[in-house]
This record gives sequence, structure tokens and C-alpha cells, in this order.
Amino acid sequence: MYASYTRKSLKQWYSKKLHKFLLNAKFTWFHSKLILYLRKTKPESILLGVYVDDSPIAGTFKKEILEVNKELQHHFLIKHHGPLEHFLGIHVQRNRSLGILSLSQAKYVDNILNKFDMAECSPISTPLILPCKLSSRDFPQNDEEACVMKNIIYRQGLGSL
Repeated sequence: MYASYTRKSLKQWYSKKLHKFLLNAKFTWFHSKLILYLRKTKPESILLGVYVDDSPIAGTFKKEILEVNKELQHHFLIKHHGPLEHFLGIHVQRNRSLGILSLSQAKYVDNILNKFDMAECSPISTPLILPCKLSSRDFPQNDEEACVMKNIIYRQGLGSL
């Protein structure tokens, strides 16, 4: 048997269960595409992200992260997958001995470059000569130019960025 969940049912579960639980657990809610919660008690801070069924947790101290995990496991059926390595296309690397956390989207950028046949392009800090003034002459001037432009997927490329 297959179960399907609509966006509405996930939203209802989130707003009725998880959101209320986190607010009761003294988290502050920051609404964005990735829903963020922060619990700050001196000197500890816990940041919890919620995106569909993924919820990475970051904190000042490992002990606090483990306590939040325990709280969540007490109320919800969750799986702990160990230290965060990938989230929403972001690669996470740690050097604990040096206290360094690095975030990279190199693979995502490579995928975009390949998708738009730009993998061999030369890097440049600003791909536009400034100051740049666009005019109606920059638009297709005839049906033939318009037809060529229809096959160039600028909107998808910009959206990917």
C-alpha cells in the first residue's frame, strides 16, 4: 500500500504538531523558505531548520544538540543520520580540531554549468560590463531573432542561480 501526502496535510501536521511543540520547547520561529527555529539560553544556542522532512540541528555545544534530539525523539518518530554532510544541495565539511565549518555548493554550481552548457566558460567576477544600460535594441529585432531567443533558456538559468 502506498501513502501519499499532500502539501496541505504536511502543512497541517507542521502547524498543529511540530510548530507548537517547538514553540513550547522555547524555540523562537523565523519564517523563511527554510523554516528556522532558534533557542537561545546563555551561553547555549540551538538552531533547528525544518524543510519538508529534514531538520538539521546546529548548536554551540554537542550536549545541547543531543538534548534537543532526545526531546524530539520523545515526541516524534525520527531518525538521526549522524553529522550533517549534505542539506539542500549544500555540502558541509568540518575541521573540529581547528574549529572550522565550511559550506560549499560546488557540485550544485557544476550541475548548473553543465545543464546550461557553460562548463567550459571562463570565470569572471562580474559577467556584465558596468555601467550597463539596456535599451530596446537589446531585444530581438525580428521574428528570426525572436525564434532563436526562444531556444535560449535564460529564465531557467537565472532561476537556478
